[in-house]
Amino acid sequence: MRNSELIKKRDDALCRRYVFWSEVKRLRTDEVLRILSQDEFFISEERILNIIRTNGEVIKSLVIIKQAEHKSVSAR
Repeated sequence: MRNSELIKKRDDALCRRYVFWSEVKRLRTDEVLRILSQDEFFISEERILNIIRTNGEVIKSLVIIKQAEHKSVSAR
């Protein structure tokens, strides 16, 4: 049986990595999906897309935080 807490932690980590590769490193979506699938989480790109869609609000929040961090660093 799958552990729901571990799945939640995996999904949260995947969202953070998605934002890193797409917003910080500015990679194309297909490149981000390949990296997450083949190099970091070892699950299908289709499953990753499903997790991203399900966690859209989390990702939006993470993007806002990253943008604020970037502005803060730029202002120094």
